[in-house]
Amino acid sequence: MATGGDVFVLDMGQPVRIYDLARRMVELSGLTLRDEAHPHGDIAIEITGLRPEEKLYEELLIGDNPEPTDHPRSMKAHEDFMPWSTATSPPKGFRTGCTWSGTGAGVSGRACGWASNYTRPARWRAVLS
Repeated sequence: MATGGDVFVLDMGQPVRIYDLARRMVELSGLTLRDEAHPHGDIAIEITGLRPEEKLYEELLIGDNPEPTDHPRSMKAHEDFMPWSTATSPPKGFRTGCTWSGTGAGVSGRACGWASNYTRPARWRAVLS
């Protein structure tokens, strides 16, 4: 199925709530959950919310073109990639153009031109513009 350098996407089934997973792990460990209904339980689950940089979902592919494989729950993607020789030899002017200017605009601007599918994260756009 693979020919080298391939990217596969696996169908992992239905989503599972993290809270339900944590509760089940507590129970499978032979312990009890501590909550309002059971104040003397062994382990409490504390919901803290998202931390900076955490995501609610994961972008798995740059393109939207996965192809089926021999297995019904596995797909093969065709992703653009940069050859190793290109990655280890930055474009002319990359290093000198990436001097620290206090904003990082030199590095980000050069990366946008070097990597064909790269876009600055939204939180950087305001800082670097």
